[in-house]
Amino acid sequence: LARKVFAHTARYDSMIASYLEEKEKERKGEGGAPDCLRTEFRKLHDLRYGENPHQKGAVYVRRGAREAGAVTARKLSGKEMSFNNYLDAAAALEIVKDFDEPAVSVMKHTNPCGAAAGPDLVEAFKAAYAGDPLSAFGSIIGLNGRVDPKVAAEIARPERFVEAVIAPAFEDEAVEILTTKPKWGKSVRLLAAGDLASRDRKEYDLRSVTGGLVRQERDLGFPEFDKLEVATERAPS
Repeated sequence: LARKVFAHTARYDSMIASYLEEKEKERKGEGGAPDCLRTEFRKLHDLRYGENPHQKGAVYVRRGAREAGAVTARKLSGKEMSFNNYLDAAAALEIVKDFDEPAVSVMKHTNPCGAAAGPDLVEAFKAAYAGDPLSAFGSIIGLNGRVDPKVAAEIARPERFVEAVIAPAFEDEAVEILTTKPKWGKSVRLLAAGDLASRDRKEYDLRSVTGGLVRQERDLGFPEFDKLEVATERAPS
């Protein structure tokens, strides 16, 4: 009980200190990052291991996190998520969040094997998967729309192997197809991330470095295509 009390009061004091620092900076007309970075992450669960089998791992969620993401998504089926699964699912989802039209990304070891937008999710998935079908074997699929039976059937084709699928939502029949039709159906992780429309602009990116971390604003800007300059003699099609 004493530990819980100290944790609660420490969290409260930290919130007040951060608020007062923010207001002081506003009063002085100072911008930039806070002088002291105070944030709290709550452990969701331990992982089987980290990036490699000899590394211990765990997954945490930031207190107050509201935006749809891999950590806050609801797992509908499949094996437990691994360290690398979380990284790939997060990267796959962030790519498709930028698009208003139906979009799909195919992620493997945080590298996109393909990404595409199209008139519907089926066509977008076909184009994204065609980017590098060989590397896409064992990948994680990110979609920015509801997965229906047609999309599920395309993902579950016998020549494909998918580790996980993350999307705002899944129709019941789509879940049935993905978990029973392919050989990997029992193991595939289906992650319902929720509405992607809301982007938290107060959120920021953190990267761990030895002895500390670096912090930056999120890259939420999207360039206007008519203002892009082509640096090569041949323009992209």
